[in-house]
Amino acid sequence: MALIAVSSGIQARHISKTDPAQTEEAGATVFLLGTISAREQALIKDAAFTWQPDPNDADKMVSVHHGNLAAIETVKFGLQGILNFQDASGNPVPFTTEVRVIDGKDRTVATDAMTDALGLQLVREIADKLSDLNTVTAAAAKN
Repeated sequence: MALIAVSSGIQARHISKTDPAQTEEAGATVFLLGTISAREQALIKDAAFTWQPDPNDADKMVSVHHGNLAAIETVKFGLQGILNFQDASGNPVPFTTEVRVIDGKDRTVATDAMTDALGLQLVREIADKLSDLNTVTAAAAKN
């Protein structure tokens, strides 16, 4: 069987490994994840690297990887919705989005407020899941 193309739209439902409920039926928070286009992945990954002078040799430049910022951007592009997400008082936290123009096309992404509400540890967990979702693997190709 040939490789299977990455599809668009909501592709996975994710429950955090830290969620005490652990299942939708028990009331866990569910993250609706979608794929990210190859172009958008490239923009995110390329922006995660910057160059600066080497502190030990002014004639050289070294790259600096901003992995946490890349994780935040990955979640902004890949998170399509959240079910059963509450604030400390038990009030629902609405899923908020904004429109960004990428190569002349409108793209709806999660807001800064949304990723801030998740916290960095959860953002990194979701970014890892999105990375897996956006990769064609041998196992996916066999199914």
